Amino acid sequence: MADQTAAENKSKMEAEGTYVSPSKMVEPPLMNEDPSQSVDLAAEAEKIFAEPTDEEIEEGYTVTAVPRPKGLHAKIAEVILEVQYIQKTGKAPQAMGGYSFVEAGQIAAKLRVALASRGVTLLPEHIEQVGDIIPTIKGSMLLQTVKTTWRLTDSETGESTVIQSMGTGGDAGDKFSPKAQTNAMKYALQVGFLLETGDDPEKFNLNEEEPQGITITGSNIEGVKQGGRQGQATQAQLDSIRKRAADLQLTPGSLVLIVGATLGGNAPDIDNLENPRDQTAAILEFLGNLSFDDCGSIVRAVLDIPDPE
Repeated sequence: MADQTAAENKSKMEAEGTYVSPSKMVEPPLMNEDPSQSVDLAAEAEKIFAEPTDEEIEEGYTVTAVPRPKGLHAKIAEVILEVQYIQKTGKAPQAMGGYSFVEAGQIAAKLRVALASRGVTLLPEHIEQVGDIIPTIKGSMLLQTVKTTWRLTDSETGESTVIQSMGTGGDAGDKFSPKAQTNAMKYALQVGFLLETGDDPEKFNLNEEEPQGITITGSNIEGVKQGGRQGQATQAQLDSIRKRAADLQLTPGSLVLIVGATLGGNAPDIDNLENPRDQTAAILEFLGNLSFDDCGSIVRAVLDIPDPE
């Protein structure tokens, strides 16, 4: 019965001219194989991006530009210009000299909004301990130095860049690592965004005109030249480092580690000296041969180390 029905259908399709032998069946032609259906993509692209003709301009032809997102470095430059200055509001105890300093929280608070409003994030990507965890002379606290790689990422463009910084932290308990990381963050933000710090915000303003002259004042500090311009480390700087190291009960090895971390690896060699007096003398000789600016960096580094609790 089925064969009879198939034969009848075949006869009917042959009579109508619609029957095709299975051996001759082919796929239907694709759209672009039909010349009448083809599209010249290059020509269409030229139409889209072509400049408007005079006639189109006369008829009010307008082009709406699609704004491109700002790049990461353009946003960083905006943040540098926007923040500029952080005032020193932190105050050390009088026993430590009563010096002013910038707290890590101050810098983070200023930059957090400036970065987040532009869709830029800052995250620690890699943390490396530099040297050993060093006890102080009396063993009442431990010092640790870390090197941290921070990654800035633009959420709009996907661009990223890194900032590296080092920080030293000391604590009698288990908080020396967080303190070291906090100091590393502080200096990453301060150096990465070129922040000026000081006691008086009125003394710093990038939008003001540069002064036309320089006021030269005398100095009665031993080792400082007249006019306040100095090329080499001063005795006052060395005394400040020595006093702060004593307050923190730093061993000569601890101080060498701090010097190396601050100067990018450049530090005095005391490995062959066994006597602490000789080690201290070697460190002071090394510091005395530094430039005024480099020695000043060491002063700031030791002053920023928190007091033992």
